[in-house]
Amino acid sequence: MKNFSVNTKMKNILKISCTTIIVVVFLLSGCTNHPKADKIRIGYVPIAVTLPLFVANDEGYFKEQGFEVEMVRFASSNEVGNAGTTGQVDILSAASNVVFDIGFVSNNRHKLILPNLYTNKQGNITDYILVSDTLNIKTITDLKGKKIGIFPGSVIKVFCTLILEKYGLNKNEYTLIELSPKDWAAALQTKQIDALSALEPQASQLMIDKIGFPIAAGFYAQLMPNVPLSGNWISEDFYNKYGDEAAEKIIIAVDKAVDFINKNPEKAKEYLVKYANVREDVVNQVQLNPWTKHSEINYLEIQKFIDVLFENKAIQNNEDINNYKIK
Repeated sequence: MKNFSVNTKMKNILKISCTTIIVVVFLLSGCTNHPKADKIRIGYVPIAVTLPLFVANDEGYFKEQGFEVEMVRFASSNEVGNAGTTGQVDILSAASNVVFDIGFVSNNRHKLILPNLYTNKQGNITDYILVSDTLNIKTITDLKGKKIGIFPGSVIKVFCTLILEKYGLNKNEYTLIELSPKDWAAALQTKQIDALSALEPQASQLMIDKIGFPIAAGFYAQLMPNVPLSGNWISEDFYNKYGDEAAEKIIIAVDKAVDFINKNPEKAKEYLVKYANVREDVVNQVQLNPWTKHSEINYLEIQKFIDVLFENKAIQNNEDINNYKIK
């Protein structure tokens, strides 16, 4: 009887020990069983701000992290945003306001990898006010009564309105005309517009071709120092499915691309010829956004940008940037 009690006690101890080991292993494994991601689909618009993704792909940084890459081209940020939300792409380069409105409407809050900042820092200026008539329009105050072309969308309209107000121009004293970048040159040449709020790489092309001449550089930064007009994001569906490990690999690849761009800007610009339709005689004149690594993102700055957009009805909800962070 005594031996039976001892044996039973030992068996119970062994059962408890085995159970404990299983629980510990489960906890150490992160309590989730995310599948491994081996392919990523990148949705992009052929513009200069997508350069970090172009570099990460063509320099093999995504491949180093175990990803096969499919580049998927779209005509607009709205198209890219919708593709990321409906599961057509896994990484998206899109306007920030598009992503924030998608987050509010669909509850799909895509995760920020890297913002594209617009600044007036020398060497990183990527937006200008261009005019064709420098005789009569020499400064921003001379835009009174003029027609000003802008990139389509509510955000640029808000920024231009607020900045022009700082120069004493009320919104009824000029006209903002939304124009696709493909129409900018013709609009300036035919006097459809008197001035243009132009972004790279089209801005450099207009200046080189002597169609437009700058009266202001780093115009958007006159409202706030670093304007996160757009960014590169991981779709929420991809993040939820594959988890932090896959997100971390993507961040590593994009961080390496940022390092490459900062060390080899002229080499990096060659990818703009391939992906963004920039002419070879123009590409060396194009300045690049001031990209930094993921760990250096200033989320407070982005929240201020969100606040400005919401206060001026450029987005539908005052979103919390914390919901767009990779945990």
